[in-house]
Amino acid sequence: MRKSLLSFLILLTTMTGLSGPVRAADPVFDPDRIRWSGIEMSASKLLITMDVAMTLEDLSGASAASRLVTPMTARESEHLDRITALRFVTDGLGRRNEVELLMDPGNGAALQRTSIRTGNRPKHRIYRFDDDHILRMTRRPRSGEDNLQPDRWSERSEETYRYPPSAEPGAIAEATSLIYLAATSSIARPGDRVSILALASDEVHLVELIGQKPAEVRVDYFSVNGARTERYTGKTSAIRISIRARSLNPEKGEEFELLGLKDLEVYLDPASRVPLELRGKVDFFGKVEFELKRVTLADKMPSRDPIDRGPEGK
Repeated sequence: MRKSLLSFLILLTTMTGLSGPVRAADPVFDPDRIRWSGIEMSASKLLITMDVAMTLEDLSGASAASRLVTPMTARESEHLDRITALRFVTDGLGRRNEVELLMDPGNGAALQRTSIRTGNRPKHRIYRFDDDHILRMTRRPRSGEDNLQPDRWSERSEETYRYPPSAEPGAIAEATSLIYLAATSSIARPGDRVSILALASDEVHLVELIGQKPAEVRVDYFSVNGARTERYTGKTSAIRISIRARSLNPEKGEEFELLGLKDLEVYLDPASRVPLELRGKVDFFGKVEFELKRVTLADKMPSRDPIDRGPEGK
C-alpha cells in the first residue's frame, strides 16, 4: 500500500509539479519572477569559511547543443525554446567545485550537469539527462596527473542510470537548481507547496519546496545595477521556503544535503526573489548560515530601498 501511494504521488508530481495550495492561476515556475542574474554568498563558522557564487545565462539552442556530450534529442529540440546555463561555484575546506547545469528554466528539467573539483580529491564528472536514462561520465587523475587538464586525466568510467518508472522524459531536475527553483517558484505564502523529482548524490529524490512563516533577516550586501553599485544594510522581512527531500530508494538513500546542509531553508527578498540567506545544519558544526554578499541585477532597474542603504553605496 505504501509503495502504491508513493507511486501515485510521484506520477502526480511529474504531471503537474504541484502538490499544495499554490494559486492555480500562477505558473509553478516562472524565470521572469526573478530580477537578478548572479549572487555571491558566504558562510563562516569555527574559523572555516565557504563561499558560493551562482550566475545565470540564457543560451541559444545551438550554443546549448554544442556543450552536450551526446546530441540533443528530438524531444529536446522540439519542446525546449529556452535553455539556461546555471553556473555554481563553491570554494572552501581545501576544495573548489565548479558546476555548469544546462536546464529548462520553465520547470528545472536538467539536460546536463558538468562539474570540476580541484584541490582535495580532484574529479571531473558529467551527467547527461537523456530521454530515458542518465549517462554519468567520470574522470580522475592518476598518480602524476594532478597538474594536467581534466581532459587528460586517464582514470575514466561510464555508468547509466534508468529513470524511475513513473518519471516522464524531461521531468527530472538536478539538485544544483533547487535554490534557483525556489526563487522562480510561485511560493509566496505559508502553506504553498511545490513538488519535483531531482537527482542528488546519484539518486532520484522527491523534493518538496514548502512556504513557511515569513522571517526577519539582517542583511549587508552590495547590489550591482548596471554601472551603479549600492550597499544595503539593515533588517527586512523575507519569504521563507524549506527544502525537504527523500530518496525514492530509501534502502540505499542517504540523508539529503545541499551545500553540505541538511534541513535547508531559503530566505528570499519578496520583490526581487534574491536569496538573502540559506540556513541549514551540518553534522558536528550545528547551524550554518550562508549570507548574501553581492547580487547582480538582471537588467538596469530603478533603485529602490527595501531596507536601509549604508553610506558605502557608490
